[in-house]
Amino acid sequence: VKDGEARAAKEMLEKAEELIQPFRDAVSDTYEEETDAAAELPPDLNWAHLQTEMGAALCGMSCQDAAIRKFEQALEVFEKSDDRRGEANALTHFGLAKFSGVRDREGMADDELRGAFHQALDYFDRAKDIYDQDIGVDTADMINLLEGVAEVHEALGERGQAIKIR
Repeated sequence: VKDGEARAAKEMLEKAEELIQPFRDAVSDTYEEETDAAAELPPDLNWAHLQTEMGAALCGMSCQDAAIRKFEQALEVFEKSDDRRGEANALTHFGLAKFSGVRDREGMADDELRGAFHQALDYFDRAKDIYDQDIGVDTADMINLLEGVAEVHEALGERGQAIKIR
């Protein structure tokens, strides 16, 4: 690698780090706020938040069915407790799990895939409605939601919709 190329690569990396830092700060701030808030939650809500986090971890390990069960359990508690932020967060993760659970499966019929993708979009829409109407927008949560919506539209071949969202 030539000196000029190495220097250019280093400058590009520094610029990328600079652009990403506000998002890292938002996620870090959100994590600290949620950790502080969790200490003050009633046990059932604390449990529901834990189920959502466990579901997200399971989804990351490609265990979508187990993740979906966790999100269903959490969603039930959030709805009964009228915890709109928890409900929106669980719905977002639910949509991501539904989408990622079918995205990589080979041999599924198109209509089955499209149905699952549209189901994921329904979960995302419900979450967005809650954010818009009831609790305002949390940057990290909204980024997660919109990224999921864009990925589903892209998978459906609706690239124009995906680009509008991204």
